[in-house]
Amino acid sequence: MKPRYGAGLKYKLQEVPVEQIDLGDRARRKYRNIGALSESIKQLGIIQPLTLVQQQVLGKPYRIVAGGRRLAAAKIAGLGKVPCLIYPATVPDWVLRRIELSAEKEKEALDWVEMEWLVREVRRLEALRGVDNAEEIPGDE
Repeated sequence: MKPRYGAGLKYKLQEVPVEQIDLGDRARRKYRNIGALSESIKQLGIIQPLTLVQQQVLGKPYRIVAGGRRLAAAKIAGLGKVPCLIYPATVPDWVLRRIELSAEKEKEALDWVEMEWLVREVRRLEALRGVDNAEEIPGDE
């Protein structure tokens, strides 16, 4: 059996100031619905950490591997720090690109039936607790 890409890689979880993160050379260059994500982050925070690698160049100690859209939205939302998984600088570039590719490929939006069910469930639970659900649900356009 072939070894898995990145199997056994060590990382740490910590909050990192946004100004310490370099975008580097990334595959994704356009971020869609950044305003909606920024509003969601203002309301709920970042629910999935960004993925970074330590670096020794460009005056910034970290380079983004996955989560560029979340970083851009966090900046718009005014966050000073973001939660991150941080890999050491010793991780080979090909493994980092595999992580980036995997993160992009794993994204799968809910279909409209799943989305409708989830929106109704959120509203039902809010109503049970007396939460004013007149506010739009982030991403519910």
